[in-house]
Amino acid sequence: MNLRRPLPLAVLWLTSLVVTVACTHAWLGTDFTGQTGDNMNLAKNPSTTSAVRTPHRDSTDAPAATQDALRASDPLARVAGIAEMLPHLSEKNALDVLDAYRGIRKEKGGGMATEGELIMLQVGRAAGLAALERDRPQDPASPKVPAQFDLVMRGFAGTDPTGALNYWRNLPDGPFKNSLKSGLLTGMAENNTAMARDFFASLPPSEQLGQISNLANQINRQEGSKALQDWFVKVPEDPRDATVKWTTFHAVGLELQESPAANADFMAREASKPYAANDIYNPYAIAFTDAAPTAALDWATGLPAPEGTTLRSEILTTVISRWTAHDSGAVGDWLNSNAGSPNYDEVAAGYAQQLSLLDPSAASRWISTIRNVELRATISDRLGGSVAVAH
Repeated sequence: MNLRRPLPLAVLWLTSLVVTVACTHAWLGTDFTGQTGDNMNLAKNPSTTSAVRTPHRDSTDAPAATQDALRASDPLARVAGIAEMLPHLSEKNALDVLDAYRGIRKEKGGGMATEGELIMLQVGRAAGLAALERDRPQDPASPKVPAQFDLVMRGFAGTDPTGALNYWRNLPDGPFKNSLKSGLLTGMAENNTAMARDFFASLPPSEQLGQISNLANQINRQEGSKALQDWFVKVPEDPRDATVKWTTFHAVGLELQESPAANADFMAREASKPYAANDIYNPYAIAFTDAAPTAALDWATGLPAPEGTTLRSEILTTVISRWTAHDSGAVGDWLNSNAGSPNYDEVAAGYAQQLSLLDPSAASRWISTIRNVELRATISDRLGGSVAVAH
């Protein structure tokens, strides 16, 4: 019996960077003096070659390419030129670049976020400790915190997570130290996820929330989904406030969408927990259905259904509707092949509801196959006059 019916600002920055690199590579030296005004107006050294060269050292200790970039009329072109030279700068000159960027940002105003982040991160890699020490407030209690130094800390931790963590631990408590936590954790996660997990666990819940998504992504990317799931299990569940656990599970669920079939057991195991909500499972179910619809249906019917909860029924509806939308007859094939399944009635009811607007006659016939009298009557009443049920 087959009753189915098949039914048919980043671009701008990159442009500036390419233009600047093409125009300035022939002028590269070693270090940037960071001077402004007349001292920056060094004579150009014209070249007809367009080949990209490796920066070389000379006695002037002042790369003409960076100087030339800083004279450009377009602030974005100046930032691009600075970014190109940062890996070749000494510690002192990297600090000068930081100052030069701040001057450009003040002149430019808005629209510098992406370019500024690159500059700050590169300065952090080249001279993070020196930059932090030079500009941090002498009074630990001072509320005046240098802007964007969380990005400098991110660059510092991204290259030397142990050094950055030790530096941070030795800072006196106060607003400046607190302002570096986010950058420290982000940089550590990019370099050493084990260290980042430990630091994350040491933070109060209010400071953990903003870091969960990035940390989950880095753990999954660097260590894989099993490590990600293990980390989630170790995140404590506060009975007074489940926000951290809920947010962590949400981030894990999004990461696991990359391979839902491989992680179906984990998602099923957590489905009865209080933080397991439809807005977490629904996108997972969609991704699973798109990848392996038959497995997704088996998974959905096997989800726990504690009394008073609706997650299982809602997710089953999502899988059936998604599969029906892609192939209107496929669920009918499943029902024909699984007539003895304990989940037959539930799947048939969901399928009939999806078909009711597409083919009321087919929906009526599927309703008539539901063995549970009460469920059959409920579905008939729910669909009202849209189908005429055969008895």
